[in-house]
Amino acid sequence: MIKVIFILLYLLPTYLHANEVCDKILKSISREESSLKVLRAFNPGAAPSLDIPTIDVNLDLNDISISNQSSYTDLGIHMTTSWDRPIWINNFITRVLLNEWFIQNPNPPEILKNKYNPEYGNWINQKNKAMAKYDINCSFERNSEVEKLLDKIWSPEAYSDDIGSHLEIKNYKKLHITNDTNYDYNFSLSSDVKFQVKNKVSFSDFPFDTISVIADLNFNKVNLKPALYIQKKAIDKANTLLSHQWDVIWHNLFLDNTDNKNNKKLIYKFNLKRESFYYVGKIILPIILIICLSFANFFIKPKEIEAKLNLTVGSLLSLIAYNFVFGEDIPKLNYLTTLDLIILISYFFAFISTAFAITTSYLHERGNIIEGFHPWDKHLRYMLPMSYFLILFIILKWPMMSKIF
Repeated sequence: MIKVIFILLYLLPTYLHANEVCDKILKSISREESSLKVLRAFNPGAAPSLDIPTIDVNLDLNDISISNQSSYTDLGIHMTTSWDRPIWINNFITRVLLNEWFIQNPNPPEILKNKYNPEYGNWINQKNKAMAKYDINCSFERNSEVEKLLDKIWSPEAYSDDIGSHLEIKNYKKLHITNDTNYDYNFSLSSDVKFQVKNKVSFSDFPFDTISVIADLNFNKVNLKPALYIQKKAIDKANTLLSHQWDVIWHNLFLDNTDNKNNKKLIYKFNLKRESFYYVGKIILPIILIICLSFANFFIKPKEIEAKLNLTVGSLLSLIAYNFVFGEDIPKLNYLTTLDLIILISYFFAFISTAFAITTSYLHERGNIIEGFHPWDKHLRYMLPMSYFLILFIILKWPMMSKIF
C-alpha cells in the first residue's frame, strides 16, 4: 500500500504538468491559415518552405441504408483525419509554454550575445532544457472542446460538391495533439459523419437492377493520402447492415488525382446488386401461377362455359387484386421496368385466355357439337402457355443472366 502511495506521489507532478499543458492548449489563441510554413519540407534535406501539409484520411463504415425507392444511400462513416503540424507545436511551446520562462529569464544583454561568452551559452542551455521538458500528449473528447480548438487550429475540412448529396459531421469523437515522434502525426481528429448520397441507378432491370453509390469527399489545400483499409471487412459490414436486401459486388476507396494540386477528392464507392428473391418469390411466381391457372380453362369442355369463365375471370380478378397488394413495393416511374413488363404480359395473357374461353364456347355452340373439345382448345392449351413462358424468358434473360454470372 505504501509503495502504491509513493508511486502515485511520484506520478502526480507529471499528471498535473500534462493537465496544465492541455489546459493551456485549450485556452491559447493561435488561429492559423491553411498555407503554412512547415518545419520540414516534403523533400528530404530541403530548406523550410511554404508548403501544403499532407493529410491521412481513413474511413470506417458504421452504417449504410438504401432509402427513397433506392434513390438515396445514407452512409454513417467514422472518419479519422491526421496531419503534421510541427510549426504549430513549435509556436505553441515557444509563445505559450515558454512565456513564463522568458519573463523569468529575459534575453541576455547585448554584451552576452557573443557565442564565446560562457554566460550566453549557459542561458541557451537553460532555454533548450526548458523547451525539451514540454512533452505534449493531449486528448480532447468533449465535443465543445474539440470545436473550440478547431476554430483556433487550422484543420482539413471535408465537403461535398455533388448535387443532391448532403454531408454532415454529426459528432467529434476525439482530438489528439502530440509532439511525440512515435506518432506519425501531430494532430488526429476522429468524428462521426452522416453522408446522404444520390445514387446512380437505372430501374429498367428492376428487380434485377444494380446501383452505384459514390461518396465524394473533397479537401481543400492539402496533399491527400487515403490510409490503408481492409476491403473485405468493409464489404462484409455493408452486407450485414443491408440485411440481405442488397449485395455488395464491388467496393473501393481511392484518390482522384484529376483535380488541381490544392483540391483533392477522396472517392468512397459501392456497387450494389439488389437481392431479388423477395420479388421473385412473393410477386413474380404467384403471378405466373395465377396465369397458369387461367390456362387450365382449355381443358374444360366448351359446353361448360360457366366453369370456364369462373376460372379465367377469377384468375384475372385475382391478378388485379394481387397487384394492389404489392403495389407499394414497386417504384413509381414513368417508364417500364422488367417487373412492369411481366405484370403487363400476365394481364394480356389472362385477358386472351378469357377471350378465347368465350370465343370457343360460342363457336362450339354454333356448331351444334354436344360432346368433345373445340379444335382451338386443343391447340391453345399448349400454344398459349408456351408463348407466355417464351416471352417471360426473353424479358428475364439479360437481368437473370447478369444475376447468375
